[in-house]
Parts: sequence; C-alpha cells; structure tokens
Amino acid sequence: MIGVLVATHGHLSEEFLNTVKLIMGKQEKSFSLSLLEGDSVEDFSQEIFNKIKEVNDGSGIIVVTDLFLASPYNQTTLNHKRILNESIEYRLLTGVNLPMLLEIFNQRMLGSSLDDVCEKAMFSAKEGVKEFNKELSKNKKTN
Repeated sequence: MIGVLVATHGHLSEEFLNTVKLIMGKQEKSFSLSLLEGDSVEDFSQEIFNKIKEVNDGSGIIVVTDLFLASPYNQTTLNHKRILNESIEYRLLTGVNLPMLLEIFNQRMLGSSLDDVCEKAMFSAKEGVKEFNKELSKNKKTN
C-alpha cells in the first residue's frame, strides 16, 4: 500500500489527517510530521528520512508538504539521494489541501499507481479552489 507522509509547518499536517479521518475514516500508512517553532531543521530532515524508511513496503511513498521551497519541502529534497539509495520510490507534492489528500486516499484505495495517484491528486488540488461569485455566474450562464 502506498504510504503517505504529510509534513508541514505547525500542526497543520496533524489536522489535515484528523480531517481526512473524520471524512473517510482512519487511513493506514499515513503519518504527519510537524515542524514547530524552535525545532531543529536538521532533526526534522532526519525525521522525514526515518519516517519514509519506516513507511516503505515497496509500494512507494507520497510526501505532501505545505509550501514549495519551504523547510518541509526543502528537507525532503535534501534527502533525495538517501531515499534513492534505500531503493524507495517516492513522490513529493507541495501545496497540500484537503481535496488533494482525499484524492490521494481515494486513488490509493482503488489501487492506482504511484504516478496516477499523484496526477489525480494534483488535478483535484487545483480543481478544489473555487471562487463563489465566478461559480455562480457559470451556473447562471448554463441555466
């Protein structure tokens, strides 16, 4: 089963997984890592690597972070060679939102490949962002 690691600033990662649990139930092989004020970035980097190794069962891992080029993302990229040396197939997605995570878990349940899960998750992440007035005017035009 594809593993999922959500790594963010603050407790955002924990709350994302708590919200997924509320909607879909507890998800196996899903973990959160939180970078908190005063934490060592180097220790956080090691935690990311350790959790990826722990979660790996050969099916691949998706690491999801909050911000592009911020610490959780950067520390994952700094582990790239170490992860590959362990023969772990992984993908790193950034810009986490709830539609993205729900799609990851839905696609994982369907047995989709690692690349398909990521592709559909990124699509859902983008499609999940809407502005009410624009959506309302689209509906008026079609009715």
